[in-house]
Amino acid sequence: MHDENSMIKTVILKIWNEDIKRYYEDGKIAYEGDLDFRLGHYLIKNIEKDGYELFAKPTLLNLGHYSPDYLICKGGEITAFVELKHSNYPYYQGDFYKFVDYFKARNNFSEKLLFNPVTGDMGGNEYKINGDVQFYFCVIAKEDAVAVDCESIHDELKNDLKWMNNDQSLIDEVLGRITVLYGKIGNPPEFGHCTF
Repeated sequence: MHDENSMIKTVILKIWNEDIKRYYEDGKIAYEGDLDFRLGHYLIKNIEKDGYELFAKPTLLNLGHYSPDYLICKGGEITAFVELKHSNYPYYQGDFYKFVDYFKARNNFSEKLLFNPVTGDMGGNEYKINGDVQFYFCVIAKEDAVAVDCESIHDELKNDLKWMNNDQSLIDEVLGRITVLYGKIGNPPEFGHCTF
């Protein structure tokens, strides 16, 4: 992992394990919108000073109209995709399948992400996917939900991706770029992360 992606990972882990955990334990993250707001606030506060850009829910027209929760970019490149879930038993597989599609498209993808306030169109330079792109899945769910069980997620995804006729090297490379940040609803709540 390049130094810049390592820095982003360090920042996201710190935000998750300190700020998001604190707000959750204080009862201020009851819904996905709360999680979205708090994470976005702290990402902007911590990464923009280092020249990163944060895009919230951009529609990627050149990639099946997907709309990730966040894109983290620097120097015209997408360095990280971030997806969020907050539900008792969330459906999460679709987000991981999108991670695979993003990764497959990395060599042929470009998208204008900046809005032109004069014309109302998307403008500016086209952003490309960085070759060392990382994927972050941030989830708060019941402690017995599969979405917060890293081993179950890994095994299920590996089997699903094989079933979808993806080659093993692609599966291993994508899984190696995913970090799951979880909050387990329980007594007491448990926050942590895993990387496959």
